[in-house]
Amino acid sequence: MKVIKPYHQHFPKEGMTPYQFIEKIGRTCYKSEDKITNDSAVKFVKGLCNRKHFAMIEHYWVHMKYTGSHEDLMKGLDMFARCDCALMGESTDILRHVYITDVYDIYISAPLRVFFDMVTALSAYDLNTDPINHVVDEMLSCVGNYFPEIFPQCFSYRNTRHFQIMPEEDFCDDLYRQLADSPKGIREQEIMKHCTHTVLFVCDRGVTHELVRHRPCSFAQESTRYCNYSQGKFNNEITVILPFFFDTGMGTASNSTVYEAWKYSCEVAERKYLELIGYGATPQEARSVLPNSLKTEIIMTTNETEWQHIVNLRAKGTTGSPHPQMKEIMQPWYEELTELSEGRIK
Repeated sequence: MKVIKPYHQHFPKEGMTPYQFIEKIGRTCYKSEDKITNDSAVKFVKGLCNRKHFAMIEHYWVHMKYTGSHEDLMKGLDMFARCDCALMGESTDILRHVYITDVYDIYISAPLRVFFDMVTALSAYDLNTDPINHVVDEMLSCVGNYFPEIFPQCFSYRNTRHFQIMPEEDFCDDLYRQLADSPKGIREQEIMKHCTHTVLFVCDRGVTHELVRHRPCSFAQESTRYCNYSQGKFNNEITVILPFFFDTGMGTASNSTVYEAWKYSCEVAERKYLELIGYGATPQEARSVLPNSLKTEIIMTTNETEWQHIVNLRAKGTTGSPHPQMKEIMQPWYEELTELSEGRIK
């Protein structure tokens, strides 16, 4: 059994294609990072989409600038939200995840999954007799042109001159310039809606149970259903997170008895897990004996608006004292996030 301390790691997008970014996140769930090659990303993401496993593509956000008629865009989105189809409730919910800033041009940000969900909602239409609004058609065609390997090619309006997909950094810089005459507080508030950050937390299962309560966020988590810790790639052992409040016997106020009791219980859990696997149990069955202290890798993506809310609760404790192990991982991330956001996260 291996005992480690928790930590975090920021996942930048720079230098990666959208497919490489999604693959890096998706393979964390299965701990199959060793299968990443120079040309594996597109095939991996296509496989996710073919299985309609869209949770991973949520982590990549599409940022686009619209230079057409503001009235036409809002009318088109309103028509989509009101569409008279069986999925009306779902389609209405879809647009909750679309962030819009209306300046001289209109700036639109949304997780890539949103556009797949829009296609699903529109599948209830007979597009031959009931064509969708041309602006929505143009927007989805723009996404299809940008992601031709994975996005459904089902829209006919191929002139996408009013929509331009941009890298996130360029998009936010362009928006910042258009907001130059706005008060600083409003400018920061609008940028925070569109600017995203992705982070890997390596922590215990108990902490992840609190993290996944946050919305709207996207998550990718190491799967105990598929990870078989009896295999050689895991050194035939489990890894657990050291609770910092259980002294290891190395400090001046040593209470090694408590630490040894915790360690022993984890070792017993490991032994019984390996026994169950040896008896023929599957990983998803044997995991029932694994401890809360089991090391878990979880990746979170959301915009700065939501990150501000998360660090308020989990690092600063604005609504009450955070769990000490949660604060242990969130405080260092909060400090880094403050720098990454150029001070927008307070």
